[in-house]
Amino acid sequence: MKPRLLRAGYFWRSNDPADIIVGESHFNEAVCIAPTLISVVDVNCLVHHEISISLSRLEFLVAGLFGPSRPFGLEVWNGGGHRYGVYIYTDSLDGENIVILSNTLDGTRGVILPYTSTEAWKTVFYGLPSKQVWDICWTLKRIHDSKSSQEQEVLTRD
Repeated sequence: MKPRLLRAGYFWRSNDPADIIVGESHFNEAVCIAPTLISVVDVNCLVHHEISISLSRLEFLVAGLFGPSRPFGLEVWNGGGHRYGVYIYTDSLDGENIVILSNTLDGTRGVILPYTSTEAWKTVFYGLPSKQVWDICWTLKRIHDSKSSQEQEVLTRD
């Protein structure tokens, strides 16, 4: 991924259909310097563990975009609040890994799914409409968030 900046004072964004915010500019001399790293959570660790990965090693796979408004339970959700980008991250030690970056109202978050078959994930995502990719990514995020809150509960109980 090569981040792009539309103009000074705006967020650095991915240069792909996911259009993920990957860094901020703050009206200073660093505004012209693109971010090179992003923090992601390693989902295979027993506790919440963030690592920094190189943006240049991310290869775009697919975007998860909400699409037009649609019912969700008793509510109607409208799009734009959450965006997902699914990437292949190549690491010299571990080979290929899947990375899912998300833009939500909480900011940009990412998870890395090491030790999984990138070929299997490619098969899952290729050919799906963007809103179905969004559904899968949202479900994975909810599972991860639930796991993280359970870990916090166990850690604070001791």
